[in-house]
Amino acid sequence: MIHLSDAAEAMIRAAETAPNGQCEALNIVENPLPSRAAFVAMAHRGPNFRLHWRLLLPLAWLCEALLGARAPGLLRPRILRARLQAHSYSNARAVARLGWHPAQRFCGAGL
Repeated sequence: MIHLSDAAEAMIRAAETAPNGQCEALNIVENPLPSRAAFVAMAHRGPNFRLHWRLLLPLAWLCEALLGARAPGLLRPRILRARLQAHSYSNARAVARLGWHPAQRFCGAGL
């Protein structure tokens, strides 16, 4: 996640930076990224409760067994795992390559 103005700044710097002979991918993200709990607390102003994604796996296996490819994405085990498992992304290469630093916090700006 990143604030729109920081993403725009990174894209401009990337366009103005000479390539180093190869195509490369840079993670344009905040540093540090907000936790899932912080994002949910900011995005959803009603009551919420924590439910570990692995508790949904038996339901996903059952739906996939009954519905096959017609099962909704989050009720297929591989997709559920990929979408809800914790991930981390580093912006260190973007900072080093572009001289770019995110200036604003996405979660601090509101949605």
